[in-house]
Amino acid sequence: MGKLQKELENLKASAKRDIESIQISISTFGLDYSNPNRITDTIDEYEQAYQQTNNVEILFKYALFLGENNQFIPAIEKFLLALGHYKLLAKFNPQVYLPRVADILVPWGFYKMITTN
Repeated sequence: MGKLQKELENLKASAKRDIESIQISISTFGLDYSNPNRITDTIDEYEQAYQQTNNVEILFKYALFLGENNQFIPAIEKFLLALGHYKLLAKFNPQVYLPRVADILVPWGFYKMITTN
């Protein structure tokens, strides 16, 4: 059983590294201001990464990117989706995930205010 547990931990660590490398590559991609299609290309990268991983951290960063680039309505939609994920996770581990819920509520509220005024 020890070998199986070690294998499982290695797989989890590998998956975490893969998600972190995806986030780094998308962030770098989004900062390429020499690309005239930077925003749409980065949105496509975020969409593809989220569909492949279903990772809430990628979704949260995607929502932030949308908001920072004046895509307020899509940003609000992504924030609400991420909020649903984090609320569910917070039920099982509130110490870790309740701060993430708060992290979402601040920009979500700001973008919501912008779109209603």
